Formats: sequence, C-alpha cells, structure tokens
Amino acid sequence: NCLLSFPWMLEKLSCLGPMAMMDDFDAYQALRPQDRAIKLMSHAYKLSLPALSNDVMELASQLAGGRLSLKYEQNKFPEIVCVRNDSKLWLINGKSVAGACAQKGIGGVSLWSPTTKCFLAAGNPCEAIIPSCQENVLSIRLCS
Repeated sequence: NCLLSFPWMLEKLSCLGPMAMMDDFDAYQALRPQDRAIKLMSHAYKLSLPALSNDVMELASQLAGGRLSLKYEQNKFPEIVCVRNDSKLWLINGKSVAGACAQKGIGGVSLWSPTTKCFLAAGNPCEAIIPSCQENVLSIRLCS
C-alpha cells in the first residue's frame, strides 16, 4: 500500500503538495473504513498538516517525532513501524531509504530531527472531537 510507504509519501508531497495526499487518504478510507493502520497514518498526517503546509520536508520529523508512536494502540502495526523507521533513517541519512529522494539529490540538507517523541500521537483520544466533520480540519481553537 503506497499510503504506508514513506518514500512514496515524500515523493507525492514533493510533487503535488499536502492536500493531494490527504485526498488519497480520504478516498482509500471511503473504500476501506475498517483499515486501522491507514486510519492511524491518516490521523498522523492530519496532525502534521500545519507543518507540511510550510515545508513538505518536515514529514520525516513529524513521523519520527511521535505522530506514529502507537502509544494509544494495543496492536503495533508492523507497516506503521516500518514507516516510522524509514522516516528516522531518512533523517539520519538525509535521503530516502528507498532512493526516491536520493535520485533527486536531496542529501546534505539540514533537517530537524527530534530526540524525543514530543508530538501528539495518532489515534489519541482527541481524534473523536470532530468525527462528523466532512471537510479537512487543519486546526481547532478552544475558547473558554
């Protein structure tokens, strides 16, 4: 599944931007709403959209920084662990583990690499806040 391939996601983001991949997640989930791995990946991606809208190269930092920690899950999906590990390797090497970005010559750039899992994880309890919203929600504001 391409939606669980870090090199493919990075290439898609680089070529078409953040919202094109969000459309892919939405289309896949419409066909297979019970696919928990894709639901978690989609949620991690949605949580990352504010950063990705500024710089698509932040994808690796977002995924390695805790978005895919699976800390709220009983099941440790191997395909998500693979995406997380690929994103960490990309940060360390400065290029895609499968060569998609290495072919573009992206190596040698400065990247922010988190040392702890500091981002809100996908699948968290807040995921249920806006379950019926039909539009893509990029942020929310809480008022008291």
